[in-house]
Amino acid sequence: MGFVKASVALVLLVLSSQALADFEKQDWKAVGDNNVTIDNSTGLSWLNLSATAEKTMAQVKGELSTTYAGWRLANESEVAQLLSNIWGFDMGYITEIEARSGAYLNGARGFNSLMGKYSEQSRWTLGYVYDSDNSGILRVTGSYVDGPSYSWTLGVNTTVTTTEDKIYTFTNASYSYIRGVYLVRDTASSVKPEPEQPPTSNVDAPSAFAALSMVGLLGWRNRRYKTH
Repeated sequence: MGFVKASVALVLLVLSSQALADFEKQDWKAVGDNNVTIDNSTGLSWLNLSATAEKTMAQVKGELSTTYAGWRLANESEVAQLLSNIWGFDMGYITEIEARSGAYLNGARGFNSLMGKYSEQSRWTLGYVYDSDNSGILRVTGSYVDGPSYSWTLGVNTTVTTTEDKIYTFTNASYSYIRGVYLVRDTASSVKPEPEQPPTSNVDAPSAFAALSMVGLLGWRNRRYKTH
């Protein structure tokens, strides 16, 4: 039995490592912010949860045409698929998983690094999404990572039990949280923030060169005409 468990854990670990290779980071509003995660297996782009941190669902919805232009609210099945793609195996509709080793722990680390900004003081990365019935019920999903040896992951079946959707109480409240809203973009954007460019001359160099050449040519023809 122990051998079987070890073999399963090893397979899951390999799958998890392969899964993270399908993701890449992209900048959102500033060069180097790395606030966009592209899931190449689905073609969807995800906004880092820190970009909507501490905002209610209503606040984010109200800013979809301004601050978050180009993004939309993710649905529950998309979030479930995101989790499965990060972990490398079906994480579909779990409620919660505790892990002290193996692929579940590595998956939680991967999720926090892709969708949050992990630090020793900010170990929770959580996101809110409406349930699939469009009933207005909020779900919360994300991971808590405690150093190299412990993680706790909440799946999309976890219901927010308070009417204030940005407040979710955990027994371990000694660390800060990233609590955002899952925003997704249907296709990866080819538009990237541009670094500041050095000032350029008001005169277009090729055009100016062509103009000077024409002036010179006309002058030569005039001189040639007068000598004959």
